[in-house]
Amino acid sequence: MSSVELSPSQRVMLNDAPAEVIRTRTVGDIEYLRAFIEGEGVKIVCLDDVDVRPHKTRL
Repeated sequence: MSSVELSPSQRVMLNDAPAEVIRTRTVGDIEYLRAFIEGEGVKIVCLDDVDVRPHKTRL
């Protein structure tokens, strides 16, 4: 699981794909992320199964 703090509308890299966080949810001890992934659409993924990193934006 990633140590990145996630919040709605945050831009992240999800398994090297640009994504936008919709929400996070915990069920028991398992954390899930619902995000819009560019090129794939909206998906729900288990945070244990993906690599989440901050999105590098240009200033």
